[in-house]
This record gives sequence, structure tokens and C-alpha cells, in this order.
Amino acid sequence: MLPPFSKWLMVTAFSADDWQNAIREIVRVTAPGGYIELVESEINAYQKGPHHSRWNNAFYAVLASRNIHVNVTTDLGANLRPYVDSVTSDYVSYPLNWGGQVGDMVAQNTFKIMNSVRPQVLPVMGCTEEEYDAIIALSGDEMKRYRTWNNGHYAFGRKSLTTPSVTTRR
Repeated sequence: MLPPFSKWLMVTAFSADDWQNAIREIVRVTAPGGYIELVESEINAYQKGPHHSRWNNAFYAVLASRNIHVNVTTDLGANLRPYVDSVTSDYVSYPLNWGGQVGDMVAQNTFKIMNSVRPQVLPVMGCTEEEYDAIIALSGDEMKRYRTWNNGHYAFGRKSLTTPSVTTRR
């Protein structure tokens, strides 16, 4: 079974304009009075070691080349506010590969992500498959040593009972 974090990271799928369209579409299909919740993890981890930093920078470069703006995670509440009432937004911090079960689960998910984006990130890093495997392993060690952590952002609100229909740009 995958950890709950596996449903996150839509941040890597949408450009800034796509995010606005996706939110409008979510609002459109939500019943009046229904709740909408957005949950996303930041791509940037904190207190990274040099190997994890190298990988993270390469991943950022891949996303930027596709017009993906990863800072949308910190703006979930602001992006939701125009469409729903009583928006609450905040974040929680969590460990990567330390701090018990949560840190272990997040690390497993992080390693799966690192492996799944290998074909895109490897050329940017300019390393071999073997070197990439070593970077992943060393990143895991660094997460423990540097006590790497990350933030998960969330925002939720209720669609008004009288909200006019929302149209999605095409």
C-alpha cells in the first residue's frame, strides 16, 4: 500500500494557468455547499545535503523547462479564495527518512519519485545510471544526517450555496 502522500504532487503536473483552470473546474463540479480541499507538498526540501540538493536542482530545472511553477503550493489558499467561502490554509512540516514511521513513509515515496523521474532528470544531471542510483542512496543517508524536512500545504473551503456557475477557460 502506498503512503497517503502518493496522491500529492499535482504541483508537478500543472502550469500556473492550468492550476487556475483545474481549480475552476473543481469548483464547477462541486455541489453548492460542498467542500473543496487542496493538499500539495513542496518540491523543495529543507536542510538538504549536497547530493539531494543536486537532484532537487535538476528536478526543478526539468519542471521549469515545462513551465511548471512549483511555488503554487504556498499559494493554495490564495488560489482557492476567489471561488469559495471561508478558506482555511496552512501547512504542516514533516521529516524525510528520520523521525519514525512518517519520515520512513515520506522517504519511501521520495525515492519512488526520484526513480520515476529518472529519464527526465538523468540528462540534466549529466550522470550515469549507476551514479544516479548512488545519488539516491546518498540522498537517503543525507536526509538522516541533515534531518531534512519538508512542508505539506493545504487549503479548504466551502462552495457557497448561491455561487454562480464558474466557467473554465479552454
